[in-house]
Amino acid sequence: MIKVFFARLKIYLDRGKGHWGTIQFIPTVLILLKVYEDTTVGRFIFFYAWFTIPVIILAFYILLILIGRFEYKVGLIDKEFSINNSHNPEIKEILESLRKNNN
Repeated sequence: MIKVFFARLKIYLDRGKGHWGTIQFIPTVLILLKVYEDTTVGRFIFFYAWFTIPVIILAFYILLILIGRFEYKVGLIDKEFSINNSHNPEIKEILESLRKNNN
C-alpha cells in the first residue's frame, strides 16, 4: 500500500514537472523575491529565510503533485499515452503482428 502511494506521488510529480519544471522554479522564485524585497512580505521572507525558503520549496512540490493528480483524474495521461502509442511505428508494427497472429 505504501509503495503504491509513493509510486503515484512520483508519477504525479513527474507529470507536474512537465508543465513547470524544477529548473524554471529557482529563477522564478528569485525574481519574485527580488520584486517583493522591499515589502513587508519580502522582509519577512528574508528575515526568516531558514524557515520560509524550505516552506516555499515544499509548497512548490506539493503544487506539482496536485497538477499531476489533476491530470490523472481528468484522464489526460491515458489520452496522451494512447496518442503516443498510436503514432509510434514500433507499437504499430507489434499490434499489426499480434492481429495477424490472432486471425
